[in-house]
Amino acid sequence: MAVFEPTWLVTNIFSLTPASLKQQGIKAVLTDLDNTLMAWDHPEGTETLTRWLTDLRNSGIKVVVVSNNNANRIHKAMAKLGVAYVARAL
Repeated sequence: MAVFEPTWLVTNIFSLTPASLKQQGIKAVLTDLDNTLMAWDHPEGTETLTRWLTDLRNSGIKVVVVSNNNANRIHKAMAKLGVAYVARAL
């Protein structure tokens, strides 16, 4: 089984700006959901998340959530934000 390994580990994902990602030639961000984009008990997300996703989209950078969580949980969290996802990734 092929395994993805992170390119970067950051303390706060929202510190990744479209400009810094584009400067590195990055066209897509694969990220976890729970306790990365949003708290596991806060499925509607935050204004910071919405703004970050909008900024990335407007810059042509795609975001995909890759999570071990179930599809129902991820769909509820990502549907209104329009983010693609992969559930039960492992």
